[in-house]
Amino acid sequence: MAVQDLIEPSGEIPADLFGESTEANVVTWYYRAVRQAAAVAAGLRDLATAEYAYYLAFSAKARQLASLPASYSEDGNSIQHTAQQAQFFQKLADAHLAQFNTYQASGDDAPLPPSRPLSSSVQTVVVF
Repeated sequence: MAVQDLIEPSGEIPADLFGESTEANVVTWYYRAVRQAAAVAAGLRDLATAEYAYYLAFSAKARQLASLPASYSEDGNSIQHTAQQAQFFQKLADAHLAQFNTYQASGDDAPLPPSRPLSSSVQTVVVF
């Protein structure tokens, strides 16, 4: 596994998630994930590394969005953020951390996990 395997189109991290600093951030998350997955069974280590890197990326985005004001101006443009945006990324992060934890709990003779869909969705319920 390499850093580029984590970035779209081969990975799940959008190339523009953090603008021009996305790739540098992914490098940092990748090496943190490698250290975190070191104790995972060898056959699952790449999967665990990816899951932990995705967890780090999406939780960082959730924190970034949660720390922004609801609306502000930038370069003469009005920008608005909603709590749902931060919640969306936090749910993605939580799902990846949960998957990482299943790999971490697996022993050396654990079978490979079933395939999971390459996409996910978040349902928002609006009550009037």
